[in-house]
Amino acid sequence: FMESASAPNRLRTGQRVRLFALNSIVYNDMMATIVNWEDSSARYMVKLDGSGKELNIKPENVALQDEALSPEVAGTAAALPAATEQDFTCAVCYEEYTQDHRAELPCCGKAESTVQYCHRCIQVIVEHGFEGTVGRCPTCAQLMSIENGRIVTGNLVSQCRMCRQEKAIANTRNMLCELCVLGRQFVMRYECSACHRFQVIPHPMWRYQHDGPDSFGNVSWACHQGCGDYTHWRITTESAAQIPPEHCPESWGRREEWLAHIRHVRHAEIAQRG
Repeated sequence: FMESASAPNRLRTGQRVRLFALNSIVYNDMMATIVNWEDSSARYMVKLDGSGKELNIKPENVALQDEALSPEVAGTAAALPAATEQDFTCAVCYEEYTQDHRAELPCCGKAESTVQYCHRCIQVIVEHGFEGTVGRCPTCAQLMSIENGRIVTGNLVSQCRMCRQEKAIANTRNMLCELCVLGRQFVMRYECSACHRFQVIPHPMWRYQHDGPDSFGNVSWACHQGCGDYTHWRITTESAAQIPPEHCPESWGRREEWLAHIRHVRHAEIAQRG
């Protein structure tokens, strides 16, 4: 962990700290270990004892394990309004909220779920999705949108104008489903599993590479390079690098990269508000 110029000087990776003066009593007075300092959020990433859960914590909310709180800090902690067990930490931005900020997802994130999201993070995901109106659930990747302030899934199910199948529409202007939108947006180069020649395919064949970007997918496409048959395909390394992380299969391990981008957007908003 290289300490940046903006990071507090005294806390380093591996140091034991105590959390205090948080809005949620769930984490107050818990012990944790410093993982690193994140410049983008100006916060420490800490790992909680016992559960191993990682949280982003402001510098003013951590103290070294054996450090006594100053009278000023102790007074601040005592002056905080009483929190309730219903407070939660958003799994995207790591901010703490009361239940009235919880995103009520129709697919995931129920009130009893251990993973919760704030409504604004879901809004940002939708705003950065298809046409700025359709995003993905950060848990199950189901398409979702926001209508009259409510989060809904599959806002429009109709026949896709390109593949002619009944699917959730991701592009309402052209009436295209998610796969057809991705196929038009990312026309990528693939390797044939039979002849090992390369072909450009206007369909997101990478979505069927469930065993990783180096594996061949489990759905076939016609090979026009010499096979004359339907074969399986894998995206080239150069093309795979161009795929946004939110559109990659879960097995590719790029989910956190996507959420880190949303987190950066949210922290920039928070910093702007002061």
